[in-house]
Amino acid sequence: MAPYIQGRLIDQGVMVGFEVDILGCISMLMGYSASLKTQSPYLTDWNLKDPTRDNVFLAWHVGNAPPSIAGSKIILDEHGMPHFKIRPGKVTFNRLVEYEGKFRMLISKGNVLSEGNSEEARYTWAWVEVEDLAKLYKTIGQEGFIHHASMVYGDYRQVLKDACYFLGIEVTEV
Repeated sequence: MAPYIQGRLIDQGVMVGFEVDILGCISMLMGYSASLKTQSPYLTDWNLKDPTRDNVFLAWHVGNAPPSIAGSKIILDEHGMPHFKIRPGKVTFNRLVEYEGKFRMLISKGNVLSEGNSEEARYTWAWVEVEDLAKLYKTIGQEGFIHHASMVYGDYRQVLKDACYFLGIEVTEV
């Protein structure tokens, strides 16, 4: 399925992941539900650290972002692949994992920055500032959270923590 179709389905409330990431889709659904279905989630990679700033990383993936979060003109290439910068704003990240029947969720917050232009990178992307990127990356690596995370606009950390409490999911907040 073309990534642009995935993004459009997400904007209609149908969570679509990639790379067979079922728990990524569930993470998206939890973020979407936490927003009372008002904010479309973006399943992104925790990607490159900005080489000049300690707490800024590149949130990026191959064109699957919902069009509603575009912060620049959407350019579709000949393969139906969208390219756009994601709009600025406060966001919540969450990632559900399961090991040996035990579920855990990583929850964090960030701020999508307005800087950068559409020619800097391809596909769907944004620079995101977090409170402590070194601690976040260390937690992802050492505690088995994988490279995909759901990103949704707004601060839904407490709602997600409450949901995890009632669902019996252990929370790791960074």
